[in-house]
Amino acid sequence: MDHIRQLFEKWELPQEDLQALMDYEWRDAFRLMPLVAFEELIEYRDEFGLPETVAPLIDCGGSNYVGIHISGTMKNKICFLDHEEMNVTPVFENVQQLLAAITAAPECYDYRDIPVG
Repeated sequence: MDHIRQLFEKWELPQEDLQALMDYEWRDAFRLMPLVAFEELIEYRDEFGLPETVAPLIDCGGSNYVGIHISGTMKNKICFLDHEEMNVTPVFENVQQLLAAITAAPECYDYRDIPVG
């Protein structure tokens, strides 16, 4: 997962959030973006509708992802990236809040089921 580590270093995202991602026990529906999928999504970001201020972070399956804002006033905030309807509105303040929400809902196997708020 060197590409995730490089992402956090390049955009100066919090190291404690990176560590939380690296230590997290992922389950079937959620996993850190594999390098190949990450590179493909970045390469085709225009076709996908992904703004340059957001990077994919977690693969939720079915061409849906959890993203992180990497710059601007929403930097470090988490959003859901749906391949059918791109909306980068933040739903969590940071990675640690996201992971806490996923952990608190073990029955959750789709990003749409993650309890927000």
